[in-house]
Amino acid sequence: MIQKRFIEGLDFYRAVEFYKDEKNHLRFKLIENEDEYINEESRHYIYAHYVEDELVYIGESSDILKRRMNFYCSHPGITNERVRRYFNEQLKKKPTSDISTFIHLPGPICVTESVTINPYVAIEQTLISMLKPSLNRKDVFKYGPTKKKPRKYHRRKKWVMKN
Repeated sequence: MIQKRFIEGLDFYRAVEFYKDEKNHLRFKLIENEDEYINEESRHYIYAHYVEDELVYIGESSDILKRRMNFYCSHPGITNERVRRYFNEQLKKKPTSDISTFIHLPGPICVTESVTINPYVAIEQTLISMLKPSLNRKDVFKYGPTKKKPRKYHRRKKWVMKN
């Protein structure tokens, strides 16, 4: 089982494996990492979903790893549903399919003492544009983030305490 992948010169480490539980629901398990490079509390990372040896999706997140991967199992978001449907199809065809997620944690770029940039979003967009994984939206630089389809769900509003 492959534990590390190099994608365009970046190190990606196996962090998650997807499987079906006894009730035929999509689930995931976090992979123990010897170097403690990645854990369930990791934030600001790029991830790559693989089915067997095929790169099918590249994403980025600032959410904790455990929560983000759980969204692929049950959250109604458009991308989550598209990826979940594909994973379920692959597991139906071959129940022993290796469906795994590899993570890259890019280091922040220090511009000055007061300005530090985390490049994870730019790296993700560049990788999608170059590698064109089958489940990603195409031409991310051409269309930009404003050309998204409307959501089928509503985000919860954050509660703000008023004085």
